[in-house]
Amino acid sequence: MVIYKKVCYAENGTECIAQPGNHAFVKLCKEQRIEQCFTKVKNPKSGGKAKLVVRATMEISHTKTEFYSSAHGKNFETAIKP
Repeated sequence: MVIYKKVCYAENGTECIAQPGNHAFVKLCKEQRIEQCFTKVKNPKSGGKAKLVVRATMEISHTKTEFYSSAHGKNFETAIKP
């Protein structure tokens, strides 16, 4: 059994947060059951973390890592965190 968790990390800007119900990206995430996570406001450290997550996600998507359980996915996620 392969388990995937759909999560979208974004900078905490006003583009998606100002009108959360009306923004096309927010609607798409809800339709696709993608959880949205935002970085903290005016925090360069969290902005750097978001960039690392994007980079790691891109690398993973190119290797197409499959998780066979939620525990396997969690272990993998914590292993790539700096």
